[in-house]
Amino acid sequence: MRGVMAADAEESRGAVTAEFAVALPAVVVLVVLCLSLTGVVVRSLGCQDAASAIARELAMSGSSVDEDAVVRRMAGEGASVLVTQEGSGFAVVTTCPSLPGPLGVLPATVKGHAYGLHGGGTTGGSSDGEDDTSLADESGTAG
Repeated sequence: MRGVMAADAEESRGAVTAEFAVALPAVVVLVVLCLSLTGVVVRSLGCQDAASAIARELAMSGSSVDEDAVVRRMAGEGASVLVTQEGSGFAVVTTCPSLPGPLGVLPATVKGHAYGLHGGGTTGGSSDGEDDTSLADESGTAG
């Protein structure tokens, strides 16, 4: 009996090492993918914040905003902004580069969207005499 157990132990001696060698690369790839995804999410939030800030500034001050400076300050170098007029308001789209993730599964650029209405106090003005300015972010909620 003792000889049979010794033979089994001798045959399975490297099994744990082989299983570890197979599992370790999969765990490393998963960790790298999670870290890359976290970087893209952080970059996306910064890009959205920049779009919202530009829309807020445009709604409050009109056209006296340096959009490029705001987007570079909030979203980093390489970020760009596009402001288009839409009826009584405007749309702000910021585009920010991100590092491409492993295997090309993560986006190379992320975008932030914000919308605003030009204030003026002519209709729907507030009771304290200030301009009535309305902003909406990508989800459409007023802010």
